[in-house]
Amino acid sequence: MIMVMQPIPYATVWVPKADAEFWLDSATTEKIPEIQHWFIDVAQNATAPYIKAGRFQTFENGDDLLNGLVKVIGLPGHTPGHSGFRIESAGETILFWGDITHLPTVQLSHAGATDYRSGHYSGKSSEFTRVGSERNVVNGYLDRRGAPGISGNWSSAPGRRGL
Repeated sequence: MIMVMQPIPYATVWVPKADAEFWLDSATTEKIPEIQHWFIDVAQNATAPYIKAGRFQTFENGDDLLNGLVKVIGLPGHTPGHSGFRIESAGETILFWGDITHLPTVQLSHAGATDYRSGHYSGKSSEFTRVGSERNVVNGYLDRRGAPGISGNWSSAPGRRGL
């Protein structure tokens, strides 16, 4: 059994519904390589106290959070429910996408690349195109030549997607 941090009193944990269905389902161990089974243990042990206390909530692609301030953008691939969060205010937009581009040389040019066999990636390519065409600001991890946190100009032109 893998130990996890003690639950935070009165906190509610929010998780993408697709991730909850995948990681908290005991049948998932049959769908993934044995070397990844410890991820299941971590997910189930970390969320169990919150589920038991009724402080576990899920969200889905397209949901509005925080009274409409934040829009959930489904970016599956790193996990089945990997999500980004778009904030729009006063004509400006920023998308927080975490580490969806942890392998940018593959993922920026092949949006369908995933870590899992699920193939749930339909929205990722269109979101990459939107970010490029609208010149949106993106906050997230992007490793390039060993230098995380780089910035650059995005190109969404066919065959030239990326920085």
